[in-house]
Amino acid sequence: MFPGLVPVVTADEGAAESTPPSAGRSIDDWIKDTLSRRIQDERLALGSAPLIRHPDVEAAAQTFADDVAQSGSWLGVDLSADRAAALLEARGYIHFKLTTTYFAGAIGDPEIWVDSWISRARSTFDSFHNPDLKHFGIGTVHLEGLSFYFLMVTTSQTAFYGEATLPLQDLGQVRQRALELVNEERRKLRLRPLVSHPVLDRVAQNYARDMFERGFYGHTSPEGESVRDRVLRIGYQSARVAENLGSGQTTVEEVMEGWMASPGHRANILHRRLREIGTGVAIGERGGEFKILWVQVFAGKR
Repeated sequence: MFPGLVPVVTADEGAAESTPPSAGRSIDDWIKDTLSRRIQDERLALGSAPLIRHPDVEAAAQTFADDVAQSGSWLGVDLSADRAAALLEARGYIHFKLTTTYFAGAIGDPEIWVDSWISRARSTFDSFHNPDLKHFGIGTVHLEGLSFYFLMVTTSQTAFYGEATLPLQDLGQVRQRALELVNEERRKLRLRPLVSHPVLDRVAQNYARDMFERGFYGHTSPEGESVRDRVLRIGYQSARVAENLGSGQTTVEEVMEGWMASPGHRANILHRRLREIGTGVAIGERGGEFKILWVQVFAGKR
């Protein structure tokens, strides 16, 4: 994750005469703006959307830089990175999409030493082009006569999952695909295929939305209502009902794979006496966390 300090060309080593920052604008801001522009230019050239300089990510990057300043050395880098990542996660960011680097710069033309840094850390710089990355920030620390810049690039849960779950916005297609996958598994055992039922779709969707909005998860509601109670309340008379729940899966295929790997969920999907099915999914951000909740309701009238 951390490529190490990268030597850079300075003005004394043949750089062109630098243009000083304007009044009221610090050298750090001047350097950060130059680095930001270079990243944006390359992303745009590759067809990726521009990164957004976000205060939450800037604060996380500065957390790392402040730790370095306090310790007076680069020892403890991993611990500092963990603290920065924890800060991001608390603000709804995805740790596993975190990309980081740091480097030293001397006062001079920032174009010169940014070029030098890019040439020495090309693979790190290229990682910033990942279209899944949305936000970035830069922290600064002045240590032993040098200025160090810590760059953090990440993406929020909302941005990542929002794009990943776009196909789930079409509930009709989601239900059709779920039915296809269930019946593919039933055909393997020569079982009668299930058929979708609009009432069961409504039961499943209502319960997915209820769990999402009230922040609970389980087959029994806070009022003690079971899947049988929910089916009967909406007017569907059935001798046998069953329910599968899923959380976090971004595709129908993923949730079905999980259900088929679970003995209880698999038994519902392959039950010989079940005849009809309904599917629901609730998606969105709640309490700083992006959630995806799945509900499958099965019923048999005899």
